[in-house]
Amino acid sequence: MTAPDRVDIAVVGGGLVGASAALAQLRAGRTVVLIEPEAPRLAEAAWDERCIGLNAASIAILRDLGVWQRIAAEAQPIRSTVICEAGRAGSVRFTAEEAGLEALGYNTPLRAIHGGLLAALEGTDCALRRATVVRHQAEDRHVRLTLDDGQSLQARLVMACDGTHSALRQACAIPIEAHDYAQTALVTTVDVERGHDDCAWERFTPLGPLAVLPRGEKRCTVVWTQPHGHTEAVAALDNEAFCAALQGAFGRRLGALSNAGRRMRWPLRRVYARDVIAPRLLLAGNAAQTLHPVAAQGFNLGLRDCATAAAVAAGIEDPGSSEALQRYAALRADDRAAVARFTDQLVRLFSNQLPVLSGLRHLGLGGLAITPALYRSVMFQNLGLQALARLQAEAA
Repeated sequence: MTAPDRVDIAVVGGGLVGASAALAQLRAGRTVVLIEPEAPRLAEAAWDERCIGLNAASIAILRDLGVWQRIAAEAQPIRSTVICEAGRAGSVRFTAEEAGLEALGYNTPLRAIHGGLLAALEGTDCALRRATVVRHQAEDRHVRLTLDDGQSLQARLVMACDGTHSALRQACAIPIEAHDYAQTALVTTVDVERGHDDCAWERFTPLGPLAVLPRGEKRCTVVWTQPHGHTEAVAALDNEAFCAALQGAFGRRLGALSNAGRRMRWPLRRVYARDVIAPRLLLAGNAAQTLHPVAAQGFNLGLRDCATAAAVAAGIEDPGSSEALQRYAALRADDRAAVARFTDQLVRLFSNQLPVLSGLRHLGLGGLAITPALYRSVMFQNLGLQALARLQAEAA
């Protein structure tokens, strides 16, 4: 459809969070334009091995957006999760049964999620502008966006969903806390000799965390984090040598590993915006917080950003007013701070090889296993349900 010159919400960025934000705002009764320079694709390349562990709160949000039913067939349930450390006996296991859920989450191809979101947007009143924002100017009752095609439009609120290096965040001079983990995540898939029983593994090795998640009947997604040089060397190995190296890091709990898929790599860096609002603008997703993938919380947290923004916008006259923005920031503060702190501390603790910290890690895993209150706190934080419930209660 032809993009209007005036809308309630301008969503900048057409990735997973941007598409989610647009859908959520449409459901809140808002007029929406999605600004994205690249042509939307209903499916990424079939070889793209990236998956996202959608937690229980995200499933609830996607179901409400009419997306879950489009992607459920490609989602692999995770019914248990095991956390362990290389070279140490013992582990901690979380189960869906203990949480009272059918699954703790679902390992889902990124391309399926994005395709489902874009398909849900088709036929809606969301307008698409294939352009880049080159200037934005906040005024009393709206913000004016100038695009690189020479056109401009007005919106009451801009949602910056333009990623880790958000140009809108930088233009607003919003300060960030940044940390380079000096690590690269290698993502691929492998065949496993034994059935995985819908179990996901998070194994902390001396070089970094290794996640092995169920993907098919006898296939798993691998997210292998190591220092940059190590990852480059491992990625260059032939299939047999690569699987042998992975076997050495993971062990034989799933039997022999074979037939690795395409290997994709991303350097890891934490970026945390100290503020998530500016005049008539808010940050969501990676623009607000880019996290280490150790606990698979990034997109799950971004989805709660979108749900919060839509809940705040519903039923009020001006979604870009100072009062609305302050409410969004207040509702997101505890959730994003807790998740960002948890993921950062987890990777720093398990990446440090000092003997005293090695002992503390072992004690920490043991204490987690035998302390019910702590055990349930960690489990439900990762599920996201408590944060979602607080959001729904406070936004009601």
